[in-house]
Amino acid sequence: QATDYVKDQTQPQLQYYTLDMNTKTLTLSFDETLDPGSIDFSAISLQSTDVARFGFKRDLTGSEAEFGIEEFSTDVTITLATDVVADMKRNQVGSKASMSLLAYTDTFIADYAGNYAPPQWDSGIEGYVPLTPSIFTADSTEPSLQSWFLDRKTGEFYVTFDEPVYIQDGSLFEIFASATGQGLSQ
Repeated sequence: QATDYVKDQTQPQLQYYTLDMNTKTLTLSFDETLDPGSIDFSAISLQSTDVARFGFKRDLTGSEAEFGIEEFSTDVTITLATDVVADMKRNQVGSKASMSLLAYTDTFIADYAGNYAPPQWDSGIEGYVPLTPSIFTADSTEPSLQSWFLDRKTGEFYVTFDEPVYIQDGSLFEIFASATGQGLSQ
């Protein structure tokens, strides 16, 4: 039986983080094991600028976390929710390392003793700077067409892709009414 007991009061420290936009995962590596039940996705965000109010910021609500498979693993892999990724892509967050800045509050994640990781605020708080990923993998997966619909009455054409896309020039679309190559007219 222990004669003295010293409660763990050491906050877990983030060592580094990686962002892979192909797999839509963010991996955090801490210096100690964390409590999976403590994670709060509304308290962690990715943003495009050092000060969130001057760019775009998206929390990770709806995402899922997987804690390392080793018994005392210190890694947390977050699979970004589809709507999180869509918002990020629409606003260029995650398009390059310098626009993939990580910030989190003082209630984001804790160890098993209930010690929360110290906050990593954005630069809107004096003395803080959001983190750039140690390893960044840009999205190199081409979007694929999921469905299309032509409303002949209104002349509108709807296309759905598996991810947000940016169409620079809509005049490049041409619709043919038949295999003969006859253009569609209103």
